[in-house]
Amino acid sequence: MSHDLATIAIVVSRVEALCLADMLNAEGIAVYIGGYHHGTVQVIPITLGGYRLMVPATQHGQASDLIREAGVESNWSFNRDVQRAGIRVLSISVGLHAGFATLGAIFSGLPLGVLAMFFLVGLQVPLSPQARGDYYLSRNDED
Repeated sequence: MSHDLATIAIVVSRVEALCLADMLNAEGIAVYIGGYHHGTVQVIPITLGGYRLMVPATQHGQASDLIREAGVESNWSFNRDVQRAGIRVLSISVGLHAGFATLGAIFSGLPLGVLAMFFLVGLQVPLSPQARGDYYLSRNDED
């Protein structure tokens, strides 16, 4: 059928999915992003299987060649700046909550168990998952 879609990639970063889709769209390749409305800065995209980029089966070869040419599949590295920023936000958030809980326990007689609650604050800190995407490219004639 002419309406069949072929998976070209599964990535965990929404930003990477959008960049790949824009690159393919610029070349006239229609792209459907499965899971596009998953949370952007939470772990839910990983839990739900990532963002699945699909192209028409008739354009799968052209999309594969474009991804190979751009070097997207082979040039990936973990971004330490994002990791440092996340740790900084986590530290500030936990520190502020711990400080206010301590002041509350000292001056208003709150139970000391309240101090243990600030560890749960770490669960609310947003994160942007990073991992290497899975690419399902068509066979190259040179392979």
